Formats: sequence, structure tokens, C-alpha cells
Amino acid sequence: MQREKEEQEEVKLISNIINQTDDFEDDILPEFEKLLFEEIDFLSLDEKTDEDKKWRVYAIEMANSASELEWLHNQVKELEEREVKLDGELLEYYGLKDQEEDFVELQRQLKLERN
Repeated sequence: MQREKEEQEEVKLISNIINQTDDFEDDILPEFEKLLFEEIDFLSLDEKTDEDKKWRVYAIEMANSASELEWLHNQVKELEEREVKLDGELLEYYGLKDQEEDFVELQRQLKLERN
């Protein structure tokens, strides 16, 4: 964008210089002649549109990435909460298993005492 403006200003400057003189091409300095007859690389409307499309696609992808990142963050949080819950249940299971073993041992001792 800045380059385009600079090139347009150069063209205007050169045009003004040419218009101010009544001389023909022979009097144009070689440096100006080179600038006048070079192809100026302006983006065509199609190229600008393509650039806009690329920018929009990029912006959409970034928004999708942000949404996906938030979703993944929520998934991790839910899984961590589930892990804590399952750890608690596992500890409770081991506690019950120990109680069951103690109960079985007490039953065995009672049977021995009765005999």
C-alpha cells in the first residue's frame, strides 16, 4: 500500500516535470525515462480480492483455533475433575476391600473359637 502511494507520487512528479516543459522526449533525463517506461507493479483488483480472501480465511481459521483451544481446555478441565472423582472412588473401594478382608478374618476366627 505504501509502495503504491510512493510509485503514484513518483509518476505525478514526473508527469508534472514533463508537462512543464515544451520539449520532446530528447530532453527527458535517462533516469526519468526509465521510471516512465518501466512497468509499474500494481496489484490488480483480482489479486487484491485474493489477498482479502486469504486474510478472511486466516481470520476464520484463527477464530476456529481459538474456539477449539477453549473446547480442549474445557475437556481437560472435565477430565481432571473426573480423575479426582475416580481417585476418590478407588480409595473408597480399597478401603472397603480392606474391611472385607478384616471381616473375613474375623469370621474365620469366630469359627475357630466355636469349634
